[in-house]
Amino acid sequence: MAEARSGLIVMAILAVRPSLMLLLPYLRAASACYGYADEAVMIAAGNDAMYNGSGAGCGKMFVVTCTGLGYAGDWNPCNGNSVTVKLVHHCPGCQHTSDLFEQAFQTIADTNAGIININYYE
Repeated sequence: MAEARSGLIVMAILAVRPSLMLLLPYLRAASACYGYADEAVMIAAGNDAMYNGSGAGCGKMFVVTCTGLGYAGDWNPCNGNSVTVKLVHHCPGCQHTSDLFEQAFQTIADTNAGIININYYE
């Protein structure tokens, strides 16, 4: 069974981790994993650990659940859903943050939040 983790949207392999997730409306350039190939909309850009060096994390699937607002505030943007996303891009230098593309983000939280805390596992 996978170990759960939490934090700002960041995903980790074979563990549920806490992480911080940022809203990324769309990919403006070629993805680090697939260039300009269309990989649908339930996709994410992973931190250094998720991307795994030279891209060994490309194509891995992660289940992401919102756990709260990613900054000080008094509202909960989470809707109780989880989303499965495919890792298609790299967030260089990111250790505890990752990016969810808009359609995936809105599946688990109000996009007005922009930044959420998450748990994720592969």
